[in-house]
Amino acid sequence: MIVAGIALAVWLLGAAVAAVPWVGAATSARAAVAIGAVGIVAAAVLLVFQGTGEVRVGWFAAIGAVFVAGLSVWIQRFSVAHLRADTGQRWFVVWVNVLTAATIGVVLSPSVLWFAVAWTAAGAALLLLLATYPASRQARQGVARTAGQLAAGDVALWLASAALMTSGGGDVAWSRLGTVTGDLPGWAAVTVALLLVVAGASRAAQVPFHTWLPVTLAAPTPVSAIMHAGLVNAAAFLVIRFSDALTASLAATILLAVCGAASMLSGAAGYLVRPDLKGRLVASTTAQMGFMLVTLSVGAWGAAVFHLMGHGIYKATLFLRAGDHIDDKRRAQAVPLPAPASALQRATAAVVATVVPGLGIAAAVLLLSGPVTISALLLAAYGWTTLAVLLYGVLTLGGWPGWARIAAVPVAAAAAAAYFAAVHAFDLLVSSDVPAALLPVPGWAVLVPLLLAAAMSLLPRLRAGHAARAYGWLTFIAGTPVPRLRPRRTSRPTSPLTPNPVQEIA
Repeated sequence: MIVAGIALAVWLLGAAVAAVPWVGAATSARAAVAIGAVGIVAAAVLLVFQGTGEVRVGWFAAIGAVFVAGLSVWIQRFSVAHLRADTGQRWFVVWVNVLTAATIGVVLSPSVLWFAVAWTAAGAALLLLLATYPASRQARQGVARTAGQLAAGDVALWLASAALMTSGGGDVAWSRLGTVTGDLPGWAAVTVALLLVVAGASRAAQVPFHTWLPVTLAAPTPVSAIMHAGLVNAAAFLVIRFSDALTASLAATILLAVCGAASMLSGAAGYLVRPDLKGRLVASTTAQMGFMLVTLSVGAWGAAVFHLMGHGIYKATLFLRAGDHIDDKRRAQAVPLPAPASALQRATAAVVATVVPGLGIAAAVLLLSGPVTISALLLAAYGWTTLAVLLYGVLTLGGWPGWARIAAVPVAAAAAAAYFAAVHAFDLLVSSDVPAALLPVPGWAVLVPLLLAAAMSLLPRLRAGHAARAYGWLTFIAGTPVPRLRPRRTSRPTSPLTPNPVQEIA
């Protein structure tokens, strides 16, 4: 565990260097990035030692450590320029390194007690990052609400940990977790499992703890990036680490699936009704974390870890490029639209785009050895859908030459086969040293919220009269208040220079 300790201690060193008052904030930020690069190397060495058998932290933990370290350095590198001359730059650098150390502690924790300590430390570091601008009233309100809802989850985790450690006669290593859980009385084991679900739902901003994430928008962009791409994903590590205790109760796995499904629908509705870019990103995070919890409830560990990493990279990119995204939208609106494809072309493209990736995945299934797990099926469905959408766009959108459209068909089939082979190997690797879920929810449960969210996305296409009612329901599901215009009791002439209520709300 020496390498694991080094991989964690590097980030505390970066925080200590950044806290030195006589070193400039900009210099501290650059030094922290350089020290963080050493942290990436340490995590990579840990991954190599996991492969050689010299270290046994689990493949998902070793991969997760590299992911967390790389994500932190990437965001800190961005913040060097983004927060230049900002009064909160030093504060950010110190606490983002503490948050990274705590998160790596969560990932690499060897036992229940160490996990709980690192989990609470990560939450405290996040609150301090959200307080980067203490003079902002919105920031203070966000910190207060976030502290309350994260504290509820932390209390639940500590209660569950206390019960497990009492039953185990002290700190409980992960290898003993199943035995210790079996020694608990039936009602106590169920209570522990339910408390663990509460802890995961709180940290992932899931229903009913989903209201803390939207109030954190006053934080600097790098803080939002590290929070949405990194910290909320920690729920996956909690469920996987405590799988012997959590999945031993069917009530807990059902509650996990219900929280995830409700959050998927709430986040999808929020994405449709929120007018601001950051608000949509927040709603998207809630929905994506909901999908992750649903995949965890069916025991798809490989799919959850793969989704965790993909979502983290994608969401960090969106937050760090939020301004560029607005410029891209404006430039795209200035470009004239190409001539639309005919109905026959669209129908043919839809059939080809649906069948070709499926043939590539089917060929990979036939050629690969080993069982096809629920994780591999979920990841295959995601890859199939993504490639189908991309291929359909190439075949129908103007601007693509004929040879490129013809070449895109075999390329899509080969990409689908290669993608499935890669995710199949990833799933087998991640699941090789993680206990299987004892009482998972049936795999078809993943389809229910996905189909409902897909149907919800079609509501804006309704006619105007029905769309207004549909948007009202979406606003209700998303929990986004709609301001009401109240008529004045006395009618008085309005000056032409006085804005009407609609203008004031806008």
